[in-house]
Amino acid sequence: MSDPKINEQTPKDDTETQENERFLNGKSEFEHDSELEKTLPADPDKPSQPGKMTFWLSLAVMATVLGSPAQFGYNMGVINAPESTIRAFYKRVYLADAGKELLDSDLNFIWSATVSVYAVGGMIGSASAGFFANLLGRKKALLCNNAIAVLGGVIMFSARYVGDSSYSLLATLMIIGRIVVGVNAGVNTIVAPMYVSEIAPLDLRGNLGTLFQFGVVLALFFAQILGLPMLLGNETYWNYLLGLTVVPAMFQLVVLTICPESPRFELINKNNKDAAIAGLKKLRGRSDVTEDISFLEKEHKMESAEKKFTVMELLTDFTLREPLVIALTLQVAQQLSGINAVNFYSTTIFKQAELSEQSSRFATVGTGGSQLLMIMPTIFLMDRVGRRTLMLFGTGGMCVCSGLVVLFTLLTKTGSSIFMWLNLASVFGIMGSFSVAPGPVPWLITAELFSQGPRAAAMSLAGATNWIMTFLVGLAFESVLCVSVARAGRLHVVLVFMVLDYVFWLFIFMKVPETLFSSV
Repeated sequence: MSDPKINEQTPKDDTETQENERFLNGKSEFEHDSELEKTLPADPDKPSQPGKMTFWLSLAVMATVLGSPAQFGYNMGVINAPESTIRAFYKRVYLADAGKELLDSDLNFIWSATVSVYAVGGMIGSASAGFFANLLGRKKALLCNNAIAVLGGVIMFSARYVGDSSYSLLATLMIIGRIVVGVNAGVNTIVAPMYVSEIAPLDLRGNLGTLFQFGVVLALFFAQILGLPMLLGNETYWNYLLGLTVVPAMFQLVVLTICPESPRFELINKNNKDAAIAGLKKLRGRSDVTEDISFLEKEHKMESAEKKFTVMELLTDFTLREPLVIALTLQVAQQLSGINAVNFYSTTIFKQAELSEQSSRFATVGTGGSQLLMIMPTIFLMDRVGRRTLMLFGTGGMCVCSGLVVLFTLLTKTGSSIFMWLNLASVFGIMGSFSVAPGPVPWLITAELFSQGPRAAAMSLAGATNWIMTFLVGLAFESVLCVSVARAGRLHVVLVFMVLDYVFWLFIFMKVPETLFSSV
């Protein structure tokens, strides 16, 4: 029996109830709204002129995509290919320093820590990003963040020389360097998409927003190529490979400096209308930006009228419980899908599948190539096929391919090389399926599930959840992998990811609505 007080609602409460019913009704309601929108006249508040890629807009987007997500993707993948080389260096320094061999269990622990502390830095960076974006501005926050990237690159580059005779110093510098570049990545994941969305015309925000994931995948692919033994992934140059994170940072420092600041920040945060108009004239490539300024002012007025939620308020608001559970579950699903296990440890996985050291490194490059290949059509399909459909396809693909990895790894013992190559193709399938939707979509859906009031708090919780899961996967997978191989001789741990992917597929099928037509 419902409380009679609930029925005594104000018009505002009626609206909230309708919104909750609309969410719970799922896909059909979103599709109904899309048909309804076709019969409505154009919103007079929105700029009537279609957006276009002007020189300054293109330059600013290029500087952001090839700078910020490139640093994130590069440092995510760079530690993978030279793993055996760096491990050997750790052992050699320990032997010279301590006069005895480094135990494999201790090496596995320190390597897991070196890999996973990247996410610790990410949590720190993402938690502080909003403060610095509002204090300094979006562009200046990104420019200052490059100093952090340079510092982290210098620390990791110099670790080889400074820690050459001290194992503890070597391990400490490597871990500190990974934390520092992690802080850089955390800031980039928040501020870079914010900057791009605020400088982009309204009708181009969705397409330009997906370029962040493209930048991540592109940089990860190049990190894997440069990590090949004949290039930088060898005993002589591995520290140069880690230090190259300064390159996209320096590129962004040079190019983004001459680009306009976010007009939204200039107008709303600094109350500098003249600077906002000047920036919009550059970005839009026209002298009359009256409509754009008017739209920004009205958009800000609408946002200001809605109550802002703190994280605690969001967690305790029952009406937002279901969208919050969906948003956080999708972030957990992204990490427990097995993607970062492959990103961090694919070279080890391939060696356990009977590939040689050199072949394993080439295969690691292939994983980045498969991601890059699949992210390109996703950019165009996102606003045509829908988020939910792509999530079902991508998560289902990862589930099937994970099962095939287990199967073909077990069949490799028959001695037939065909199963080794089928295993390789299955890992590529995991990476490609991830790029279809499990990579970019959770962030997009989180923004679309919430209105302006609780959206910032929801995005903060989603970001924290994602980085925590990245840390746990990076720290635990190496140990779990070693136990699995020691007891079973094969990669049965991948079977766990297959089961998890299936569970997440069922969750998406039953609980996640289509948000393609929602208003952000």
